[in-house]
Amino acid sequence: MIQQYIKGDNMSLKEIEAYKNNTKVITFNVQDENGVIFPLPDFEMYFTVKNNFDDLDADIIISKTAVIADASTGQGVVTLLPADTNIDVKKYVYDVRIENATTGEEYTVAVDDFEILNIVKRS
Repeated sequence: MIQQYIKGDNMSLKEIEAYKNNTKVITFNVQDENGVIFPLPDFEMYFTVKNNFDDLDADIIISKTAVIADASTGQGVVTLLPADTNIDVKKYVYDVRIENATTGEEYTVAVDDFEILNIVKRS
């Protein structure tokens, strides 16, 4: 089994929080079940947010392709821009998927809550 851990500020192992209308940079480090780095050459990484796990792909709220920052260390980075986080303040769900177009391998490496937090109103 392939899994990931997230490096970032103010978050648990997998749950992600972002302030409304703010940029959020999320680093994903993919490892196998033994905690060994899973290299990502030839892999693409996708980040998806929906209201509910059973929503159709047509109902995706945020969809981003991560930048593979360092394929040898299994590291991908997703940058959410203010336009991405300009959604209702509430809890959503997200997943991260890696896909190798050459071999057809596809793995879901993270699934958890994604929460948009409120900010003080700006004029």
